Amino acid sequence: MMLFCCGPLSRQIPCTFAGVVGSKPCEQHVLLTSYRWCTSLNSSDLSARLLVLMDSFAEARELIEEAKESIGSVYASEDMQDAKEQTDKTLALWEELQKKLEEMGDMSTLERLRKEHSLKMAQLRAELEEVEHALNE
Repeated sequence: MMLFCCGPLSRQIPCTFAGVVGSKPCEQHVLLTSYRWCTSLNSSDLSARLLVLMDSFAEARELIEEAKESIGSVYASEDMQDAKEQTDKTLALWEELQKKLEEMGDMSTLERLRKEHSLKMAQLRAELEEVEHALNE
């Protein structure tokens, strides 16, 4: 069985969602999965925060990819700075969301959220560090 991306050009692009083709979901599936999960949250504020987080995550991944592609060009430093700023913003949003759930005492939602997103956030940080290392070589 092959899944396809759920983005606008998706019908032709095989998706990596759930490891069917590759090892990580496309940005559209990250957002779609999170959107479905967001709508099940009791708080519209938390749903909105999670959607903002996933938008920020997708943008950070895109900027990291652009920075990786620009290594060796005159744009590398600027692209790296943009990627770092967006990644820092995303990780700050992630921490804020976790703190909000802790304050609310909603530990089951917090654990569910951590299971779904902790690895993605760690991977985002690692991808940025990888590009920083490549840029400094």
